[in-house]
Amino acid sequence: MVPLILAIVWPRTNTIGFIGGVVLSILIGMPLHQIYGELVGTLSILAISGATVVIAAVLRPVRFDMGDLTAQADQSAVDIRISDATSV
Repeated sequence: MVPLILAIVWPRTNTIGFIGGVVLSILIGMPLHQIYGELVGTLSILAISGATVVIAAVLRPVRFDMGDLTAQADQSAVDIRISDATSV
């Protein structure tokens, strides 16, 4: 849940942090949840997922840019139209 919230509100959230936060919180937090109970498990899942996103953002600082994403999408659409026209 924390990686999703940070992806929405924090532009420094990157793919590695998002996926890593989800995966590590499941791999580490769920066993802790089974062993130590709901409170410790839930808090550890929140802490692990949030810390993973923040650490990944510090190690690989990339800011989300909607303009860059739009430009890439436009370029992909042009490439698809070109390949469709040449395959006829």
